Amino acid sequence: MNQLIEILTWEPNVKMQYELVLMLLLFLLPAAFGRNRRQIALCWGFCFSLFLLLHRAFFALLVSGAYLYLLAGLCCMLCRLKPGAFLEPARYLKRELPIFLGFFPEAAGAEGSPAPSGGEVRDRGVLFLSAVILVLFLIQLCRINIAYDYDSLRYGLRSPYVLLGGEGLSGFLRNPGLVNTVYTYSKGFELLTLPLSFSGSYTYVLCANAWFLAGCIFLCGKMGSFLTGIRGSETLCGFFAALMPGITNMAVTAKSDLATLFFQLAFLYLVLRYLKDRGTERPACVGLGLAALFASYALKPTAMLFSSAAGLSVLCYLLYLRRREGKGEFPLLPSTGGLRLLILALLFTGLCWLRTALITGLPVTSVFSGVFSALGMELKYPFGLQALPDNAGALDFSESLQTFLSRLLRFLFCPLGEDMEHVMMAWGGLSFLLLLVLVCLLGAGTLGGLRQESLRNSVRKEEMLPPEAVTEGGFRAALCLGIVFLATAGISLVSLWSLYQVDGNYYMLLYALTAVLGTCVLLYAGERLRRFSRVLLFLSAAMLYLTAFTGWAGPVGFTGLPEEGGFAVLLPVDHREEARKRHEAQGDEALWQALSQEGAGPANHVIAFSEEPGCYDIPCVVESYTDIAGSGGNVYLVKTLNIFKEYLGWSGTDYIYGDKEWLSRPGNERAKELLEDLIEDGTLTELCYSQEGSGRDAYGASYEGRYFYGRIHPERVKEPWELPLSEEALSQAEREMERYVEK
Repeated sequence: MNQLIEILTWEPNVKMQYELVLMLLLFLLPAAFGRNRRQIALCWGFCFSLFLLLHRAFFALLVSGAYLYLLAGLCCMLCRLKPGAFLEPARYLKRELPIFLGFFPEAAGAEGSPAPSGGEVRDRGVLFLSAVILVLFLIQLCRINIAYDYDSLRYGLRSPYVLLGGEGLSGFLRNPGLVNTVYTYSKGFELLTLPLSFSGSYTYVLCANAWFLAGCIFLCGKMGSFLTGIRGSETLCGFFAALMPGITNMAVTAKSDLATLFFQLAFLYLVLRYLKDRGTERPACVGLGLAALFASYALKPTAMLFSSAAGLSVLCYLLYLRRREGKGEFPLLPSTGGLRLLILALLFTGLCWLRTALITGLPVTSVFSGVFSALGMELKYPFGLQALPDNAGALDFSESLQTFLSRLLRFLFCPLGEDMEHVMMAWGGLSFLLLLVLVCLLGAGTLGGLRQESLRNSVRKEEMLPPEAVTEGGFRAALCLGIVFLATAGISLVSLWSLYQVDGNYYMLLYALTAVLGTCVLLYAGERLRRFSRVLLFLSAAMLYLTAFTGWAGPVGFTGLPEEGGFAVLLPVDHREEARKRHEAQGDEALWQALSQEGAGPANHVIAFSEEPGCYDIPCVVESYTDIAGSGGNVYLVKTLNIFKEYLGWSGTDYIYGDKEWLSRPGNERAKELLEDLIEDGTLTELCYSQEGSGRDAYGASYEGRYFYGRIHPERVKEPWELPLSEEALSQAEREMERYVEK
């Protein structure tokens, strides 16, 4: 409790709370009192841009958005083979986005009632939902410069080094000499965002995920609208999706989860269109949907489970429909344009899998390495075999069941405990829990009601039905999405049973599907929606607060204004310059500069025996000792000095960077012993130390001699320690050891 109070009363978080209240007022007041839609839109646009400027995200958001639009436009040109198709995404957004934000076109008036004219505001409740969505989006953007997390710093934000090995594009298919599993994942997201790594700021890459968040919320809304046809359903569905921190908080990270979710939702949306529409659109939906599905495999290893489950569920359902209705009714061949995009997606995924296969011997790593090894593929040196950990394997059935039920309850209601630490960072929250209960209790009844309504409407011509009328195609779409939901929920339950530690971002597809289906159930509940308005208000307040105070980087407040002022306010934070200042303050700036691309060069390989993630500041190919010996690494590599030297030779390690304070901590005894053995063996030479008086730590102790780096001897690393050193080399090694101890 004391820790919680300390977090809430920390000055940056207190300022953030005041600013959240201001944001809500500035967005809700126009929604409540704005005279027409144009005024509200201008007011929202001004406030949104102002907050982005004050928190240094405006320019980065524009640049990343322009880059992603370029990719989308080129894909449209490839599909249509027309230069004018480059503007199709803009035309689509111009048509759909105002509706999503609650600004309905005049033609959208209900049958028998006058359409709004002159920008007249109707459905103010929808505007309130849109305002909350914008505030939730702003929360992420206002802290995007300072909320980068440990995992992002390990790989997603260091693509020029860990993806390309510091050698440019020519290094993509080469081994960068890194052993941890995170460096061998399918690198589709890092490859897509690589052009955004052009400066010392991480914000451009992080803003790409912010756009994927907007895309996921948009697709959830479109799916909800497509299933119900009810006016305002897209905004309500997007609102529930945005209220889930497990989706929204992933915008402030360089993980590939949001991009993966975006392509999974795009696939499912196209499946819904395929099932609901008739005529010539179906072949196009096949090609585009398959392209989105296969593209997701290039982004994240867990797509092997969740994307496959979604794809196989849809395939089985379509095969059932083809058998019942006839093959001509449900074609499975893509259109020509869709086929071109499908080939592009397969090439993209194949390229990412090829890189992983060339480095490790397997196309997909992580826990799937055991699966591919069982199929006869051989894992290359020095990577360790990763298998799906079985948390329940050491327990009997009753104990396993008790543990599972405990974890399930904590996952749903309050994710506390050591095995739930990463769930709190990306929890579904109250909105997920409420909608999940609605789907479980009323889902089957809602489907039955949809079936009966579709049968009644089947005697009328479809063109005579109102937009919200349920047809046979609409019922099939809802049933198909329900089947995918059950498959996703089944995999999620298995993971809760078997994994020791689960991450909240594993369940993002489950969160999104729950938002879509829960909204549909809620809307078909009729009058119950009015009673739910107070619950919506409570949800907004609670989940806004929870979203602001959770995340992969923890509660960090919002980005402040630059001290220098001027045009710097338009530019995102220069994280490389911030890293230099941190190293200057702790007294090892000279060492940092010598190892960085300004000194040794970006292609140099450094192993850091020091704290994470601070060691990743060095702009070259850096991995930590924990990367090697910890989770995802291969602890066998540090078992003996000779084994570790063999790894140093394989990886092409040039330097070792160390922090004596870190080496002295409990639990790092093996790291300290190994490093001292390298010095005594003559493998680690030419040690340089931080200088006296250059800085002091929080306890006032001098940094003199605390930080150091040494060069790996290119010849000695190839020799076993049993081979004696020459007298000159032995004398040098003894002097290095004496100096190390003295410092």
